[in-house]
Amino acid sequence: MDRQYYQCLIDPAIAMVIKKGADYNNGGRDDLHAYFPFGMKSYAQMIHVKSSRFVSLAKQTTAPNYESARDTLLDLINYCVFALDWLNEGEAKPDQVMSATRGGRET
Repeated sequence: MDRQYYQCLIDPAIAMVIKKGADYNNGGRDDLHAYFPFGMKSYAQMIHVKSSRFVSLAKQTTAPNYESARDTLLDLINYCVFALDWLNEGEAKPDQVMSATRGGRET
């Protein structure tokens, strides 16, 4: 798979996160991280939930009523990127809990 095709596959995830960001956090990173108050555990939980949803959809023989497999995978891409962003900030400590009200980090 070349870079251009890969980019075409993830572009919808990027568009989705920008559009949803307006509803959730106006695109701000601190506000985004406030939605994951328990740090890595929060990100792992959401990735697990979306992965479980995908497995459930893969087992179905009928079309889903709401979120499609494609939508689920796009969400999964974004949750993984959110976790990567959090890791890149150097915040990933197993026993660390983020403060949801301040969007910062508790020590």
